[in-house]
Order: sequence, then C-alpha cells, then structure tokens
Amino acid sequence: MNALYNRFIARDRWIGWLFVLFFVVLTLVEIRLITFAVGSYNGLVTERAYPVEMPQAEVLERDADMATRGWQLETRYEGIAEKTSLLELVLTDATGAPLSGVSIGIVAERVTRHGQALPRFPTETSPGLYTMPLRLPLGGAWTLRLTMSKDGVTEYRLAPIDVGASGS
Repeated sequence: MNALYNRFIARDRWIGWLFVLFFVVLTLVEIRLITFAVGSYNGLVTERAYPVEMPQAEVLERDADMATRGWQLETRYEGIAEKTSLLELVLTDATGAPLSGVSIGIVAERVTRHGQALPRFPTETSPGLYTMPLRLPLGGAWTLRLTMSKDGVTEYRLAPIDVGASGS
C-alpha cells in the first residue's frame, strides 16, 4: 500500500490521468450522439416539397391579365370574434359596373400557433354584391384569400379584415 501511495497518490500523478479519462469518456459520448443523430429522422417531410413550380413568366403574365381586366373588390366586415356578422363583397369591373355571375371561393386565414383556415362561399344578393354570414373564432387580423371565376377567367385576391375581440 505504501508503494502505491508513494508512487501515485502522494505525488499527484493521478490528476493528469483523471483529465485523460474525462476526455476519453467525453469523446465516446459524443461519438454515440453523432451516430444517433446521423441515423435518426432528418426533419424533412418530403424530399421535394415543391416539385411543380410555376415559372415566373407565367406569374407575371397572370398578374398583367388581372390588371387589364380591372376588377375592383371592396370588402366590408364589422364583426367580433365568436359572433356571426355579415361579410359583404362588392365586385365591379374597370368601368365601375357591377360584376354579376361570379363564383367566389373564400378561405379565411389567421396565422396563430394553430393555423386557422376556414373555407367559405358567398352568394350574390344583388348585382355585384356578394354576402354571407361569417363567424370567426378569434379576434385580430384575418386575411381572406379570394378565388373569383367568371366565364373561364379566374382572379386571385387577398383582402385583409379586422375582427374585434370577443367581449369588446
């Protein structure tokens, strides 16, 4: 015992070996974590999230076509969360004449922790006036994604609306 004590413990030679042992264990742990990370789920849902891309020229052409048609959209909504209120869409052409016979699809969206997307379809109540009851579950800024179609022509619009908080 005296020889062991004199050779390692009394002379503090064990401190250096303790550092070596610590880094060997740390290296082994990191190698294990790296092999686990390489072999586990990489986070991609699909390999090609956007396999079909719309060329930029087509997007610009579509936007130019929509600008030449000159459809005008006015959105009216005064509602609060969790209450049904009337959404009114007034649709006119470039001359200001009401546009009738347009089929409109709406998706009301609000970005929250859990995304909100509510598809709706208004009806034409008078020439150029499209209405529908709309009940939105949360107050705040909502975006209406409108798809308007008439005679084989389709237009896409975004219309922001503000919804008051419930109880206000």
